[in-house]
Formats: sequence, structure tokens, C-alpha cells
Amino acid sequence: MYITYLKKIILSLFFLLCSSVLYAQETLIFALDLIRHGNRTALFVIPKAPHVWPEGMGQLTASGMQQEFQLGVALRKKYIDHFHLLPPHFQNQTMYVFSTDYDRTLMSAEAVLLGLYPLTTGPLLPGANKPALPRVLTNLFLSTHNPRMPVVYLSPILMQRSSISY
Repeated sequence: MYITYLKKIILSLFFLLCSSVLYAQETLIFALDLIRHGNRTALFVIPKAPHVWPEGMGQLTASGMQQEFQLGVALRKKYIDHFHLLPPHFQNQTMYVFSTDYDRTLMSAEAVLLGLYPLTTGPLLPGANKPALPRVLTNLFLSTHNPRMPVVYLSPILMQRSSISY
């Protein structure tokens, strides 16, 4: 009786060991992240608490943009550095990004992507191991269609070399 009990324990430990080895070899093959926009200004004027938002009503704030950028940095650590689910340089076939057509959601998506693929980790030229965009253009942050704010951010070097004015 004691030997039968001991055999069952050894057999159970063997199966437990085998299953843990199989579990350790699993790989992540797909991820879906649903992300809300960062901090934003009020959508409507609050009569009893009047405040003028320099960004405008319902717009992403600087802290909201920073939140989304930090989220992108965390996603890079998770999906590129840890799980190796995404390549270290951006490839458009590896992900799909969808956003509603509001400035705050578009800018949030841009900030997450900038954190996920920081400067100089954009696409590489085919056959060459160098970025597709010159260094001077890698700081170009995309603008939205907001008429009050036509350009969100341009590289200072680009500003010096062109006639762009605000």
C-alpha cells in the first residue's frame, strides 16, 4: 500500500514537472490592447467653475500626452524587449492602430506609438541598415487637423533650416 502511494506521488511529480516545462515553452503570438486617450480638458464649459483651457475644449493636455508616451514605453518593454512579439524597428505589417477622429484620440495614438517606437527606431531602408528618415526629420511629431494648432511639434533643427513660421 505504501509503495503504491509512493508511486502515485512520483508519477504526479513527473507529470507536474513535464507540464511546467511545456508551459515554460509557450510563446505569445497575438496581443490586443484597447487604450483610452490621456488627460484631456473639459468637453463643456462648467458655469460655476469657469476656466479657460489654452488647448481648447476636449483637447489632450501635455500631461495626457506624457501619460500616453509612458504607456508606449511600457508596451515597448513588454512586447519588444520581453516577449519579442514586435520587431525592434517599426514594420507596418506587424500592427494595426485604429483611432476615432478626435484630436485627443489621434494625438494619444501618436504619443503611444512614439513611446513604442522612439526616435531612430522607425522603418529601415531595404538593403541598408539605416533609418528611412534623416535624423533631422525624426523629431517630427504629426499634426492634427485642428485649425487653432496647425503644427504640434517640429524639430528645432528643422525650424532653423526652413521658413516655417507659426
